[in-house]
Amino acid sequence: MKSIIYILYIFISSLLFVSCNDDNNPLETGKPTIQSVSKNQTFWGDTITLYGKNFGEQNQYSYLVYNDELIIPSFDCIKWNQIIIKFIIPKNIHSGKFKIVYYSDTSNHIYLTIKKRPDIELIKIKAGNFIMGSSEGLPDEEPPHSVKISKDFYISKFEITQLLWQLIMNYNPSLTKEPNHPVHNIKWLEAIMFCNELSKRDGLEQSYEIIDSLVIWKPNAKGWRLPTEAEWEFASGKYLYAGSNDANEVAWFSSNSAYHTHPIGKNLPNEFGLYDMSGNVREWCWDTYKPDYYKSSDSIDPSFHQTNGPKVSRGGGFCDGTNNLRRTARIYTENPICTGLRIVRYAE
Repeated sequence: MKSIIYILYIFISSLLFVSCNDDNNPLETGKPTIQSVSKNQTFWGDTITLYGKNFGEQNQYSYLVYNDELIIPSFDCIKWNQIIIKFIIPKNIHSGKFKIVYYSDTSNHIYLTIKKRPDIELIKIKAGNFIMGSSEGLPDEEPPHSVKISKDFYISKFEITQLLWQLIMNYNPSLTKEPNHPVHNIKWLEAIMFCNELSKRDGLEQSYEIIDSLVIWKPNAKGWRLPTEAEWEFASGKYLYAGSNDANEVAWFSSNSAYHTHPIGKNLPNEFGLYDMSGNVREWCWDTYKPDYYKSSDSIDPSFHQTNGPKVSRGGGFCDGTNNLRRTARIYTENPICTGLRIVRYAE
């Protein structure tokens, strides 16, 4: 009988010891160790995953430390378990070291190169002359006329993605939500506001002054902006569509898109190395639509803008047939469902 009581005593005592130990200290699992990271270069708002061992669990005693000053509690992370920690890079921090603290144990450091935003690949378009318009299209594309683009400019190699739009604007209006697809279903004024916000993020002078619905372009500003119709058509190349006379080689459109966007850069580029200028999404331009504008437009850096009136988009999109994919086609519907943007700024 005494031996049974003694065994029960030992058993109950061990339970109490473990219970008290759980309340004050983690189970002995070893020192947390970061073994790898999903990527070493990242940006504000990006999701990063750390891999390793002995990370513990989400509780008040587990957290990330950035540069020995910023604490990210485990409860603020997307995922935290023994071998994986997934978290979002906070805004307003720079490249630095992260480590894990679990109770009194501290891990090794991992260094991350952190930028304000994802890189935007650019193509430099040099100043030059070209024939704008077409005698084989619609009446608003006539007459074909000589135009001079007087300044070099940079243009984004790809259409602006949902990932970048979400990071800058804090919302995603797109119908097909995929980070590497072009943002779409945006209004012209939203595109203008994006350019200004991106310029602000990059420390550039904003190209537009916005007063309610009035937008004033500051032509000497070095910030991001929408291309003019002339700049867009100049950069689109010389073929029927941007990069080819065969739409299927360069474009996602109504016959092959299944009526939704596709990842950027999957078709052939045009002569300048620009992708999806025909198809995927239409691209907003600065200009206000005027059907007979080419009859009186300037021959040097032409553009036409009024506060009222539909704005022009170019290139056609996933919802369009081949007629709207043509380089010279001028689209002026204000329905933004398959419209996104590509951005430019003047070269230094």
